[in-house]
Amino acid sequence: MKKSILVSLLATAGVAAYFVSKKLKPKDDYEEVMFVEIDDEEDEDKEYGPTVQEIQKMYPELSLNFINNTFEQNDKFNEEYTGNVKVEHHISFQDESDLNIFIDVCKDNKYEVEKDGNSVKVISKFTNEKGSIMSDIFNVANQCLLLNGQYLGYKIEVEK
Repeated sequence: MKKSILVSLLATAGVAAYFVSKKLKPKDDYEEVMFVEIDDEEDEDKEYGPTVQEIQKMYPELSLNFINNTFEQNDKFNEEYTGNVKVEHHISFQDESDLNIFIDVCKDNKYEVEKDGNSVKVISKFTNEKGSIMSDIFNVANQCLLLNGQYLGYKIEVEK
């Protein structure tokens, strides 16, 4: 099962590249939107499983905490969100140039983008398969960090 998750992650990791050195950890969950905040500190005393560490090799700048917390939700993603899904990512940028590059990268990778000032919603629609939602979250968060953005959170809906 772990191999199938890793294979799925590898298959959908096209957007990810190198990433900035900010770390993410979950913050809160309000009205189906998972908010996250930037955190530069790891929980050094916590040990993470081999799957989480393998995932970090593909996403080297995401914190182990963020990867672990998202990975722990993977079963929920796979069970609760079946069929066609929409994942809406909430992101902000301080630099307009970085924002515009991010938008171009997203559009080149078939994401829908809604810009509002220095904030952007990135929307992906796909048929959920094991690991797809988790991989999408990792891909977009990493691309955001690569371009000095702040990944604020995501919202998942089943498309009707």
